[in-house]
Amino acid sequence: MGKFRDLLEKKRFVLLDGALGTQLERSGFDISGELWSARFILENPQALSQIHADYLKAGCDIITTSGYQASFKALCEYGLSANLALNMIKKTVFIAKDEVKKAKSSALVAASFGPYGAYLADGSEFSGSYKLSQDEYFEFYKPTIKAVLEAKADVLCFETIPNFDEIRAICALLKSEFNGCEAWISCSAKNESQICDGSLISDVASFLNEQENIVAFGINCTKAKFFNALLKAISFVSNKPLIAYPNGGGAYDGATQSWICDKTHTDLDESFLAWAKLGVRIMGGCCNTTPEDIARLKVVMDRKNNQI
Repeated sequence: MGKFRDLLEKKRFVLLDGALGTQLERSGFDISGELWSARFILENPQALSQIHADYLKAGCDIITTSGYQASFKALCEYGLSANLALNMIKKTVFIAKDEVKKAKSSALVAASFGPYGAYLADGSEFSGSYKLSQDEYFEFYKPTIKAVLEAKADVLCFETIPNFDEIRAICALLKSEFNGCEAWISCSAKNESQICDGSLISDVASFLNEQENIVAFGINCTKAKFFNALLKAISFVSNKPLIAYPNGGGAYDGATQSWICDKTHTDLDESFLAWAKLGVRIMGGCCNTTPEDIARLKVVMDRKNNQI
């Protein structure tokens, strides 16, 4: 059994961290550009370290790396040599692991993978409006996966995935090249029944239920109001542990690379109480959520974990 499955065996509910990119922005940093938060691996790794430290202080069981936008393809096109690009990808894991060690924590480090749409840097992770062959997806993901596994990431997290063909390709790649590793897949959704490319969430969940490498499945960076129906649809066809990490509210504008936030804010602790009844076992936050949100969620989660 790997570390992720072992954690799920030990704990009924597992606490994930919250936003990284928007947390950088909240701290006064400019995250615009094609590399988004991944630019800080090169320019200011200490800023990333501080965010990991803040989430560990909040009590997370899992922290995610700064790798969402740091694909091998994106880094090479940014101007890095192949070797430097691979080292930067590994560094995302090392930065997180160093903070876990400093905090004397047992938290796992999840290597974050954004979808191909994140590489396009035009908001396509919220539309899924791109089409690649399986071989093209393999070429995109393979060197990055290899690098984070060499850096000893504890689990792989493919997040905000909007495209069913992309999900099929990821699973095929893991099975053929990295069988035995542990991963979760989390989709962005456009309504109560469909991921962003229009595929039914129930079809995606049914497919992933048969994938050995995929330990958990769920939804992230999606409006909280859609989660109840989405989680119910997944639970009808899947026995995988469910994962949920909604954004803090608002919508992403790909043209301006910014969040247009509404006046409401997702209350993670209240949402958790409802979603735990639907099978959610792993929960945190996505864009526009904070360490303070995660700390409040931990209080409620600990209470549920301590119930007999």
